[in-house]
Amino acid sequence: MMQSSPARIAASPLEQNNALDQLRRRFIYGLTLTAMLSSLGGLLSFFITGQSEPTPFISVFFVIGLSVVVFNFIRAGQFERGANVLIGGLLLTYLALDYLPVIYLVGTLTLISGALLSRQRLFLGMNLLVFGKLIYLIVLEAVDNGLTPTPDGELLVISACTLLIISITTRFFISAAEESALRNRRSAELFRASIEIGQAMAGVLDERMLLNQTVDLVRNRFGFYHVQVFRIDDEREYAVLAASTGEAGRRLLQRGHRLRLGSQSVIGRVTQIGELIITRDTEGDQVHAKNELLAATRSELALPLVEGDQIIGALDVQSVERDAFDEVDIQALQIVANQLAASIRVSRLFTAQEQSLKDNKRLFIESEASMREIQRLNRQLTRTAWEEYLEAPTSPTGTMLLADGNLRQEADWTPAMVEAASRGRPHRDLGQQQTIAVPIVLRGEVLGAIEVVTTPETRGEDTIQLMQAIAQRLAISLDNARLFEEAQTAAQQEQRINAIVGRYQGASTIDDLLQITLAELTEILGAYSGSIRLSALGVDTQRLNGAVDDEDGYPMNGHRQNGGSSS
Repeated sequence: MMQSSPARIAASPLEQNNALDQLRRRFIYGLTLTAMLSSLGGLLSFFITGQSEPTPFISVFFVIGLSVVVFNFIRAGQFERGANVLIGGLLLTYLALDYLPVIYLVGTLTLISGALLSRQRLFLGMNLLVFGKLIYLIVLEAVDNGLTPTPDGELLVISACTLLIISITTRFFISAAEESALRNRRSAELFRASIEIGQAMAGVLDERMLLNQTVDLVRNRFGFYHVQVFRIDDEREYAVLAASTGEAGRRLLQRGHRLRLGSQSVIGRVTQIGELIITRDTEGDQVHAKNELLAATRSELALPLVEGDQIIGALDVQSVERDAFDEVDIQALQIVANQLAASIRVSRLFTAQEQSLKDNKRLFIESEASMREIQRLNRQLTRTAWEEYLEAPTSPTGTMLLADGNLRQEADWTPAMVEAASRGRPHRDLGQQQTIAVPIVLRGEVLGAIEVVTTPETRGEDTIQLMQAIAQRLAISLDNARLFEEAQTAAQQEQRINAIVGRYQGASTIDDLLQITLAELTEILGAYSGSIRLSALGVDTQRLNGAVDDEDGYPMNGHRQNGGSSS
């Protein structure tokens, strides 16, 4: 639907709620009050002088009645009707008078009132009647006296010229004042609309919703034909339509409308140079690119959307009127464009922050999963290491009992210890004696339990906290001791290996090397027997599986390619 620009909407002179309107009201009040007081003064003078003619009395009462009617209309809020009644009364009075000085006075008041209070057509009609009467009197004077100048004729001509100058001058200044008032009110409305649009944009963080809401608000509040927003793509090659109004905008969005940066179009130019561009008349303009969906466009204004020193898009406004954008429109729309660019930046930052939060959450979840897996592996390694350690023949008993002041390395698992170890938390039994057991936990794995038996008077909570603290430190110390023993064992094995390798230095034959190796291994491991066989690297599995025993009872493959030895 086409809309006209509100910059071109004219308002009635009597509909301006501004200082000029107040001036008109004061003028009517002053004029009617002056007319009423003058009429009352004239009526008093008629009584004093003994005037008996009915015409003056009728005129006085007419003016008084007219003033009362005008006051009533104004008090009732019908300002325009009161103004029309006043002007009509002055005009009738002017037409009814025949005394030239009074005609001049009333004519002046009539023209000034009409210029200040009436519409254009009514004002022109008043001028026709006022100057028509003067022309009629001038014609009568010419008919009576021919072309011979007379004082009355000269006075009529001078009066007509004077009234014409008064009428034109007064109307000119009143029109200028009305235009200024309209421009000021229009400016205030546009800037108020731009502030309201900025406030509405401030609460929107989704960019698509932000752009759609902005173009709708600009179109509705400013009253233009078509409004749209373009965004520059990531490759900075095209300005892509991101939001548009009306059915035409919907169709343009559906077909992915875009314009190349620097192309022969308003959007192409403004997104390249970063300055606003106005097409005041699209007919014959070389910059404006015609669009069949927006055929009614007669003027266009595009403003760049700038973030820092980078152009990110453009706000495009179109009107069905030629030269529809004045300075006030441009300033107000520039404010909207600046606010929109700032809101886009906030929206993009919010989106980036939201994505960053999602990524951080995902990484946190992954880290938690990795941490749980590491903890599981640590528990598994800890459990396996301690199982192997405790099952080794040379491992300690892992028990210690204090009874009757004597320590001995033997202790059975009591029910309290089993309960604490199986549940992984302290256990407390109350009876004639107080039994407290706490688990020994290392990396989530229970290594054992500590149990003490105290008197019932002992504070159980304090004892549990103390035992837990000791159990934690004991678990770490036990693991350190185990690791130290394993390190010592590994060092001893390394020393034995080095000793065997040292004996290799004195061997002169392969058989000597094999004998040294078997002798050392059986000694270190406490083995009853051992054997070593050498064979070519290419021997396959079937040949090995088909081997037969030699005379010593050892399996062989039928020949000794590299020799061999056994013991």
